[in-house]
Amino acid sequence: MRKVADESTAIGKNRLYRVQGGDVKPNISKYRFIFRNSKLEIIAKDRLHITFDDVERAIEFYIKRGDKAEVFTANINKSFLDKIKSEAVKQNKAKKYPTRPQIDDPTKTKGSFGLHESYFKELLENISNPRIIKKQ
Repeated sequence: MRKVADESTAIGKNRLYRVQGGDVKPNISKYRFIFRNSKLEIIAKDRLHITFDDVERAIEFYIKRGDKAEVFTANINKSFLDKIKSEAVKQNKAKKYPTRPQIDDPTKTKGSFGLHESYFKELLENISNPRIIKKQ
């Protein structure tokens, strides 16, 4: 997975990570990014938790979720990531600003956010080179 992070840095892009699935309770996560008919989709409408530019955090979640987990990763346009960061609120402000991105786990990383469904379309438009990495 570190190689994927290096690739994004080499081409001047930021990198998105989401660890999904798994077989270790209670750490199993819903599958949210899927490829259907060769098209990337986000399924379900609940808040989507993702991490940017922190491969170590993705590895930590992968280990917690077990061998059946997978890592969705993609390049993300910097301008969209900047927008998320500028609009994000702390979780204790989420009820006041329910559609804004939430800052997740700020004591562990500066790159994790929970996105409201109103961001999904724009997120998909700002993704390139999406991949799903599974343990072989």
